[in-house]
Amino acid sequence: MIMLTYKPLLTSLSLIAALGATAHAQTAPIPASEPSAPPPATEVATGPLWQWSTSAGYNHYREPSINMQLRGPELGLHLRVNQLPHMPRWQAEGEVLGSLQRYDSPSGQLNNVENVETRWRLLYQIWPQADQGLFVGPAVHSLYNDLRGITNLGSAGYQRESLGLWLALQWRQPLSADGALSSLSNLELDAGGLLRARHNSYLSQANRNYPDIGNTQRKGLYVQAKLGFKAENMLLQPFVRYTHVEDSEVTTVALKGNTLTGTLTGVEPASGRWQLGLQVSWPAR
Repeated sequence: MIMLTYKPLLTSLSLIAALGATAHAQTAPIPASEPSAPPPATEVATGPLWQWSTSAGYNHYREPSINMQLRGPELGLHLRVNQLPHMPRWQAEGEVLGSLQRYDSPSGQLNNVENVETRWRLLYQIWPQADQGLFVGPAVHSLYNDLRGITNLGSAGYQRESLGLWLALQWRQPLSADGALSSLSNLELDAGGLLRARHNSYLSQANRNYPDIGNTQRKGLYVQAKLGFKAENMLLQPFVRYTHVEDSEVTTVALKGNTLTGTLTGVEPASGRWQLGLQVSWPAR
């Protein structure tokens, strides 16, 4: 048996009120939640990228007009720094090459001649194409020879040094190949023109009656080519380089000894230098 409870007015009003409250709750707009703020961007620490290299090769320097030459193996230390903070299109390069050379000329032969060459470049990337394209900038080169000693024919030698300012160009091009050359990575071409150099010869070390003499050089060029091959985390780059400097300006100085009088005229003769070898860089990039 079902029992019914009759509450006509109260029940109807309560039902209507409940239905209205339910309808209002269903149709009332739901306020949109505020979008959450994106997390702060994490700054990636950036800094200069360093690439060290060592090299082993052969150096052959000649002054054809006087039949003089220096030749022998040489070792090098190289550094390239790029992606500089606030200067992403600049790169700095430094190289130091040292060797003990053999001296040959009509005045005789001399072994273990110290020969040190340095090169410093600050290059600007003309087109922003990652780590490739054309770079240009100033370069400073120095050269030092220690010819002190006595040759096998009894001639005495002296120290020589040179410091020059060059305009340098560099082109870097990625390469790829298949088969045996699948590790081929890139081609790097360098060239430069001499702006001005000062060459000093310390003649007084060979003869106290002679003065030391300095000559200005204004014409010269160099070209260099490197091929890059990646091996593990290293970059192997066989290279060849040629440098030519023209005759210097003529310099006249007075003799300073008691036994000699007059003046001495000197010119640094035109020279050519071939260098070839293998450069090993890390990391490989």
